[in-house]
Amino acid sequence: SVVYTDGVSQFTVNNYTSNDNISVSPASTKTYSLVSVTDANGCTGSGISGSATITVGGSGSSSGVISGSASICSGSSTNLQVTITGGTAPFTVVYTNGTTNTTVNAYTSGNNITVTPSVATTFTLVSITDANASSVTNLSGSAVITMPATWTGNISNHWNNASNWCSGAVPSGSETITISSGTPFLNMDLNLTGTLTLSGTATLTV
Repeated sequence: SVVYTDGVSQFTVNNYTSNDNISVSPASTKTYSLVSVTDANGCTGSGISGSATITVGGSGSSSGVISGSASICSGSSTNLQVTITGGTAPFTVVYTNGTTNTTVNAYTSGNNITVTPSVATTFTLVSITDANASSVTNLSGSAVITMPATWTGNISNHWNNASNWCSGAVPSGSETITISSGTPFLNMDLNLTGTLTLSGTATLTV
């Protein structure tokens, strides 16, 4: 008979013949090792060694997709989501804005991750690790956060004040510029190669 353990429980296989298969179905990553081997005469074997690690949620069986594209004003908040298939929750998610990596611990698939970018940003995944320290593979997707050239007039009516624009930057003229209210004063030269739209009660003084 063979007695083996997964580190928590022990299991006995009677009438075992050398090199026979022993089927296991772990719900999470386990490392199995021998406890004892006893022959038909009741003699216990010595020199027991070796182990077998079964990884659950590892390579090829899991995926993570980041999403949450949005159009917001500079300094505003929006939510990203990561959809995870396979692996064991909770997860450790690492994502990047292209410059800095950010780690989210104890993450559950589909939960919101709040970000507050100051400029247009694209977020992508760097890594995902599950509760058993197994890496989630097949990472994909992106969350593209854009900041349109929309007039807010938060500070004044001066066109060349970046704080008056949703994007946090003065339009160069190549963008799609939208003014739906207010009376901005264009106190600078503007080479308009994009689109300028006035709507509602908006007026533009040149």
